[in-house]
Amino acid sequence: MEQDELFVDGMPEVKAKKGPRRTKTPRTPKPKAPVELSIPDAVPGINKWLIFGLDPSLSRTGYSLMLVERDGDGTKARWLEVGSLKPEDTSDLSWVRAKAVSLALRLVLNVAIQKHELQRDTEHTGLIISFEAAPPRNDHLATVNRILNVTFFEPGSEVHLFADVRVQLTNASTLRSLMGLTQRGSQNKKENVAKAYTYLDKNVFGNLDTDACDAALMAMMGRYSAAILLGCPQNVPERFLTAMCNATVEVVGKGRNSHTRVKGILHRPEYWSRYQRKEVVVGHRDARIKKAKLDRFVFSICSMIRSKPRECSFDNRDSASAMGISPGRRYGTRQIARKQYREYRKWTSNNRELLDCRLPADHAKRLALPQRGLRAERAQGERQQ
Repeated sequence: MEQDELFVDGMPEVKAKKGPRRTKTPRTPKPKAPVELSIPDAVPGINKWLIFGLDPSLSRTGYSLMLVERDGDGTKARWLEVGSLKPEDTSDLSWVRAKAVSLALRLVLNVAIQKHELQRDTEHTGLIISFEAAPPRNDHLATVNRILNVTFFEPGSEVHLFADVRVQLTNASTLRSLMGLTQRGSQNKKENVAKAYTYLDKNVFGNLDTDACDAALMAMMGRYSAAILLGCPQNVPERFLTAMCNATVEVVGKGRNSHTRVKGILHRPEYWSRYQRKEVVVGHRDARIKKAKLDRFVFSICSMIRSKPRECSFDNRDSASAMGISPGRRYGTRQIARKQYREYRKWTSNNRELLDCRLPADHAKRLALPQRGLRAERAQGERQQ
């Protein structure tokens, strides 16, 4: 190649002449290795799932209800309700607004159960509550999610009617990736509404707002999970099936914080959990009594962690009498739970005005709940009066 000599500050510099550009040959992409899937087994005894999609927020919370049923070798889905809830007074505290919205969501679920007569086959019906997972720095959404869980699983809630209850959380980035949403800024909400109408009938749900559309997309995540739990993974699109059942094990964290986890959503306990009754033991220490051993209080609450019942003893007479248990005797957790439940029923019968959440007066009768306990409860209240 010819070269020219240039003199810069009295020193010769050699500069090569530019030749013709070389055309780059396109690289052939490497074939991706097939992803190993671990598909959960179908839940025995469940032939339909009610999906409760939520988009929690302190300003306006969207909700959607969908029923997924087995249909031959596949599944069929039917939208029941779609809408949103908005507290009127935004000056209230965050937990007050979140509690009010949670009670309103329970009322929506109650009305939908009666309207569509879902109480007739609850022993074969499951419930999936699908909503957005709170990012680490979003304290407001984390607060709303906690209050939703506490309110939904209170004693006497409509959630307990169903044979199986699952909670599914989905990251916003995961949802956008799976749904193919790419717009940012002001165009984001318009794209979400347009995407939601690909699943919804615009003639039926014509007044869809920007929060209800997100709840509909969350319900679609629960719809695909329900298809898997009904034993029909072939009805789930490939990208959704891969995201939910991916069996790839990855290592996260560094040093002593490093741990392994499975990538699939249905294999991550922080994103997919089953709610059931668990007996939780709380240790108690009285600062006035010099004693190394802690007294233990046992409570029966809803939890997603499985554990075996434990035995515990009450040696402190003050703590035992406060719980209404004779001291010096060893009680199992189931006996204590029964006694606490009887005390709870007694308290609720005497303080019904404090528990009024504006549900219909005969909602228990219309939901085909056991009436024997209610009659005994009313008779006990009349005797006390």
